[in-house]
Amino acid sequence: MKRGGIFAAMLVMTLFASCYHEEYTIEVTPRGPRMERSLVVVAVDGPASMPDEEVSRLAGLYGRPAATEPTSRFAARGTFADRTPADVGGAGFYRQYATPMGCAYLYSERFRGDDDLQGQLARRLAATDQAVDLLIGWLESELKGKDGWDRLRAFLDGQFRADMRNLATYMWSLRTAERLIALREATSSAPASAPAGQSEQSPDADIGWRMAHYLAERGYLDAETLPVFATLTRGDSPGVTKAALGALQRLAARKMGVGDAEPIPAALAWLGDIDRVRASLDKYVPTTKLYAGEQAEHRKDNPQADAPAGSEVFLLAWSKGIAGAGPFGDTPDIVKLSLAATTCPGTTGGTWDAEGGRVRWELYIPQRGKTGEGLPALAYAAWAEPDEAFQKAHFGRVVLGGGELHRQCLWYHALPAAQRKEWDAFVAALTPGDGLAAKLAAFRFSTDAPETRA
Repeated sequence: MKRGGIFAAMLVMTLFASCYHEEYTIEVTPRGPRMERSLVVVAVDGPASMPDEEVSRLAGLYGRPAATEPTSRFAARGTFADRTPADVGGAGFYRQYATPMGCAYLYSERFRGDDDLQGQLARRLAATDQAVDLLIGWLESELKGKDGWDRLRAFLDGQFRADMRNLATYMWSLRTAERLIALREATSSAPASAPAGQSEQSPDADIGWRMAHYLAERGYLDAETLPVFATLTRGDSPGVTKAALGALQRLAARKMGVGDAEPIPAALAWLGDIDRVRASLDKYVPTTKLYAGEQAEHRKDNPQADAPAGSEVFLLAWSKGIAGAGPFGDTPDIVKLSLAATTCPGTTGGTWDAEGGRVRWELYIPQRGKTGEGLPALAYAAWAEPDEAFQKAHFGRVVLGGGELHRQCLWYHALPAAQRKEWDAFVAALTPGDGLAAKLAAFRFSTDAPETRA
């Protein structure tokens, strides 16, 4: 079977991907200063049961006895204060800020992921360096001692390595911003398509343009080779693959000191034949430490799996370095979360379901025990609930709600305890009437400095 370019890597990732994943359905319902949380976990497309240690861990978090039989489904309900349980993994907070005028609520929860962005980028660049090292080692196994190899090696270890690290940073930046882009699209009221006469903009397209421009500016692409590689990213055919290999041959020859008008050196003839390239990779890559590490990682979840071909691991190493794909790919776990609220939150990253009175999220997260890449999945909401009876009794109507009430509640809880008592006494003594506005304007805490008049 003919395979070439990045589509080979994509195929390999599909073939070796672990389809097993877990789906979490979580319902959070505020109960005053505490929250009720129901959790259902279902194992999908994998072993007949969830790992016993994971079921026992979840049971302990919810105060349930450990299961005595294997199960592919776990369900529990519990009540928690301040912090969410580490059932899915991550960290979360819930808080009610109660005042005489009403209550403000804050909910925020991170589901797995890694918010050490500096560490993420360092790992991505290290993976890119590994891929470059693998490329250099492979070509050295074929070209060591040949005329021009030392020049080609210096290029690969210098400018080429730096350029690949920059491309990896481009791709990492996109992955990091993906959640913010998706959030903006989900919460935007703008039309889905661009107005007539204007082009639609896509973050993926923007990064693609930037990367292509970067490569062209540094001599990797030109007017003739650009169509070849652009076509290669949309599919594979023997003709396009051969043209792409020819372009790589010419680039290698150029870096070995061979002019563009001169024939390709005999030492590079094999690089123009996809079967010879694959055979060379299948021979060299299994001798490397990187291959052993990738194979061991894959067999953690697939003990009976056949050893992958060296060419497959080579492509995967480049996918991992530039695009950030994990070893052999994984199907993400899914969190379907809903949060009960009496009113539409003033701030949230979810979707408000007015009929059900809940904010809803569907989040895709790394599998258990893995960190993933980019910004972690984060669910958050802030809303306020007025005490209508109190406000009507003292102001004649509901005067504070929504964002204004939320800010007032936070202001109230920022006050020292003595000032909160003064405010409570002042508000409790108010009654509806014409002098209400003047009383509010004249209120001062006992610790306030007296006003001076000119």
